[in-house]
Amino acid sequence: MDEPDWKAMEADYLASGLSYTALAEKWGVKLSTLRSRAGREGWGRRRRALRHAELSPSPTPAGTEEAELLAPEELALELRAQRSRRMIEATDAMMDRVLLSLEQLEPDNTYALSMLVRSLKELREMQGLNKSALDIEEQRARIDKLKSETRAEEPGRGAGLTVSFVNTEGAEV
Repeated sequence: MDEPDWKAMEADYLASGLSYTALAEKWGVKLSTLRSRAGREGWGRRRRALRHAELSPSPTPAGTEEAELLAPEELALELRAQRSRRMIEATDAMMDRVLLSLEQLEPDNTYALSMLVRSLKELREMQGLNKSALDIEEQRARIDKLKSETRAEEPGRGAGLTVSFVNTEGAEV
């Protein structure tokens, strides 16, 4: 008996809403074998990540060929970067409104002036705290560089790759 095409079966599972039972029947494999393989390779986790990405309000890599090849960690980084970019866009828009209000404000209205200045300071602080989109892109570049360096090393030398992330407060994650 030929070995089932597990990659095609996984792609079918990720693209469809089929259960493991229906998938096993469709592909003619034992349900227990399918469940074991899917659990070992994290099919369910990957499908949930793809579904979550599809529900995201902004364009995500889901739906592209590359999205099916993304590891869950890379997909999570991409989603976090998109969320951060949306946050930056929102604070930029709010800052524009505050600046416009400052321009239209009567100079003798000190209360409104102080409130708008306080809002402006808070928005600037929010933007400073939300550098994670750039941080994520920088981390991804470092990871890619480390991966390429690891691949370039001679096989059999036992080279390993350890990746750690540092949040905006400087604490290792």
